[in-house]
Amino acid sequence: MTWTAWRQQRYAFLAFTVVTAVLIGWAVLSGTHAQANLDKYLAAPCHGGNGFNLKYENYCLGLDRGTVVTYRNIIALLGVVLAASLGVVLGAGAVASDLENGTVRLAWTQSITRTHWFTTKILVGVGSVAILTMPLSITFNWWVHASRYDLRISPNGFAISGWMLLIVGVFAFAVAVFVGTLIRRAGWTVAVALVFTIFASTVMQNDVRSHLVPSNIAPVVTTVVTKGATTVHATHGTTPPNAWVLYAGYIPAGSRSVPLWQATFSMNSKVQSCLQKSTAGTRNTESSCLHILGLRNVQIYLSDSQFWTLQLRDGGLYLAGVVLLVGASMAVLRRRRA
Repeated sequence: MTWTAWRQQRYAFLAFTVVTAVLIGWAVLSGTHAQANLDKYLAAPCHGGNGFNLKYENYCLGLDRGTVVTYRNIIALLGVVLAASLGVVLGAGAVASDLENGTVRLAWTQSITRTHWFTTKILVGVGSVAILTMPLSITFNWWVHASRYDLRISPNGFAISGWMLLIVGVFAFAVAVFVGTLIRRAGWTVAVALVFTIFASTVMQNDVRSHLVPSNIAPVVTTVVTKGATTVHATHGTTPPNAWVLYAGYIPAGSRSVPLWQATFSMNSKVQSCLQKSTAGTRNTESSCLHILGLRNVQIYLSDSQFWTLQLRDGGLYLAGVVLLVGASMAVLRRRRA
């Protein structure tokens, strides 16, 4: 049964192997090139842009531009699309194809039980997804830093860092298996499962992920520098390096959460109105207005030290979805007539 399950998916697996190898090679080349340029830019004579002789201007500016991979957004997008597509195609082939072709009737009426048939399909499919997405995940986890694509804790960087490509691939496989048990058409299963996987990943990234670990709050310090008749107000956050800033602005003094946009607009209006007023002939400062209004100026963020905790919790939710989808698929197949 295992050999049969492998033979049914081998052509799709081999095709994805070639595509994965090409993408990994592209990511390694681009990341290595960006890292080499960065090392040169930080060394003499450029010193990271912190002062260099004008005769080296073109050289240093060229290195600075070279540290940014031209096609890094495309590479990142292809990584996510490849992981999701791999899971969807193999998942549709695992169940929907057999249901559509009617080959399950032969399998289920022989000595093979439905549970054995289904379990073998799942194990072979998940194993194939893991074999391809594990090296992809390792490569992209390195590439995010090497190419300076984004912070690994940030939404875009997080989606292709750690083990997320592996998790998304397995989740897409489970979605396709479940959809295939209902639709029983391989082509429609691929389309519907891919749309659902993209939707679930988008919801996770935009609405769920930032709530999986406690956020931190850093005060925003405002400094006033006056030179002659010119006064400049500068604000500085005290967030640690490589932090994912969820919100920067005003919040009520006793709050620790990101406010709704309506509340943000209202607080900004109140502060601006207060700043335009004068108390005892003196223009109100931001600190005095915040004290009067019971507000504080902060940055709400997730620190880079929370990265692996967030990976575990985010991946745990995906894996819980995988278990539920596989269990539901088995329940549907048990009720189906041979």
